Amino acid sequence: MKRLQTTNISLGSDPELFFSTKEGNTLESIKVLEKEKIGGSCDIAVDGVQVELHPSPVGCRAFASNEIRRALERLKMEYLDKKGIKINFSEVVKLSPEEMAALTENSKKFGCMPSMNGYTRAKSVITVDPSVYPYRSAGGHLHVSGSQATIAMQKMPELTARVMDIIVGNTFVMIDKDPAQVERRKVYGKAGEYRLPRHGFEYRTLSNCWMKSNQLMSFAYGLARLAATIVFNIWQDEKDNKKDAPKKLSEFRKLLRLVKKADIIRAINTNDFNLAKANWDKIKDYIAELTSAHNGYYDTFPFRGEDTIQQFDYFVSKGIEYWFKEDILTHWCTLPEGHGVGWEDFLANEVKEDMATGKFHWHWDKDTSTNYCNDFCAKKLPKYIPAMPKVMPTVAT
Repeated sequence: MKRLQTTNISLGSDPELFFSTKEGNTLESIKVLEKEKIGGSCDIAVDGVQVELHPSPVGCRAFASNEIRRALERLKMEYLDKKGIKINFSEVVKLSPEEMAALTENSKKFGCMPSMNGYTRAKSVITVDPSVYPYRSAGGHLHVSGSQATIAMQKMPELTARVMDIIVGNTFVMIDKDPAQVERRKVYGKAGEYRLPRHGFEYRTLSNCWMKSNQLMSFAYGLARLAATIVFNIWQDEKDNKKDAPKKLSEFRKLLRLVKKADIIRAINTNDFNLAKANWDKIKDYIAELTSAHNGYYDTFPFRGEDTIQQFDYFVSKGIEYWFKEDILTHWCTLPEGHGVGWEDFLANEVKEDMATGKFHWHWDKDTSTNYCNDFCAKKLPKYIPAMPKVMPTVAT
């Protein structure tokens, strides 16, 4: 098998959350923040009823984890504790008639620019009236960029959307069994949804499910990197094809042949766990092959061959409630510095140990964390580090 060629890739996101009273009533974000945007290394912004985080695009997932943690710590200290309110990490909330009536005009609209769909090649159309539709959903869109990767994804956006669905969207159906996903996808997050911002590719299918833990965030980012790397390799193999000459097709298109397009679309749009698992079973041996040889500087993927695929299957079989029982905000706000506590470490330690013994417990030291970033020397880092600049060096973790 041809080895995946790696490229410089940066990862970003814009996860959404809700504010609520201690009694569980949803609060408009503007009424909590009292301004449209709060600047910082991870901006915090009003987005209708929801509040949205904007961690900077980075190559290292640990840096993204640090930014999200600091933003949540800031919200907790400056708003939640002072105002006696909570963050609600639900993917969908239903507003009561009283809450609907109290919305400001901006929150009675859906202000997002339209998404494109990689299967229909048309703009996504919202068919509900947000002034009377009582549901609001929280997205967890992923942004992928990089000099060569951006060219590849923007030259082949429909292909990119399809690969993202196979690698990222379908995989998260196995993790996120919340039935509210079906309601969310009536409006947002259908299979194949994307935008093409100047910086690269925005994959718009995922909810904020990956905010339930740092490890899931690391996993989502890592899957997006793997998908973008596959697209980059297909583009590299095919970019010199001439219009009137026989077309050379990349061998990495094998991924597309292993699973039916219709099955991926249906699994995502209906949040069908069984179908998503059947789709995964068709591609996982190929994913094991693709990732088994990679241990380089820019190419850290969330899988490392067959063993990690088996560990992931075990992880899925238990369900995320088994692994992540801690209060979500407490989890984030007590998280150590991001290196050494991401997805790969979780898989290699907690999941692997549970497979062997059935006894699950965390290994991290909440005061310090070991940095296993690439081939750097292992060293102890403090829990809190200075705010990162907006433009980060692209280093994979």
